[in-house]
Amino acid sequence: MYRLDMPEAGPRVPKFAKVTMILLVVSVIALVVLIGLQRPDSSTQAGSMEFVIVTQEVTAGKDIVIGVNNATLYLPAGAINVPGNLAIFPREPNLFTASGDKRWARPLVVNVEFRDGEGKPVPNITFTKPAEICFKITAERWADYTRHPDEYQVQTYVEEKSPPAWEPLTMVTYPDRSQLCGQIDHFSLFALATRPETTIPLTYPTETPSPPPPGSSGDSTGNQSGGVYAP
Repeated sequence: MYRLDMPEAGPRVPKFAKVTMILLVVSVIALVVLIGLQRPDSSTQAGSMEFVIVTQEVTAGKDIVIGVNNATLYLPAGAINVPGNLAIFPREPNLFTASGDKRWARPLVVNVEFRDGEGKPVPNITFTKPAEICFKITAERWADYTRHPDEYQVQTYVEEKSPPAWEPLTMVTYPDRSQLCGQIDHFSLFALATRPETTIPLTYPTETPSPPPPGSSGDSTGNQSGGVYAP
């Protein structure tokens, strides 16, 4: 009779080697999952603030209304006579706190730029007509503003100064829109500054900016009401 010879078994893998391989695979999977869950840091974001850039082309003979979150830029027709695009985007609250009066908090900060056709910022653009940068606040904050108008400012960051500093703009108010505005003649960083900080909510949820109405009523705070868009 023929005898069936069984093949010899190969060398057995030690148990500790199997355990090591399993642990290695699990570690790689865990590392991949961890990397997928991480979000990159951004120097232009604070907390959960959404970083959005809104742009709009400058059209000759037309007013421009462009905004992001609760900040809106109103640029009258003919204020800029060069082709390009406007860009507005939020910056982190209390940006450059070492500059200017440290008693002011700046919970809303935006950057407004003029860009060429390739999307590159164009510096030193000035207006032939005054424009306005506006910040919309809640009804509770507006009531607080009417009682304490000296504790609210719209400021611009003057980088050319030595040292750079935040400086107040001429205030313009629109009570019917609950907007505090500053008159501007150039693009820069702008902020709504308050003093002191309170627990009253500052702004409503993000809204799409709308063009200003034909006119607006005055207020009793002593600040200018209406501005460049009032008849």
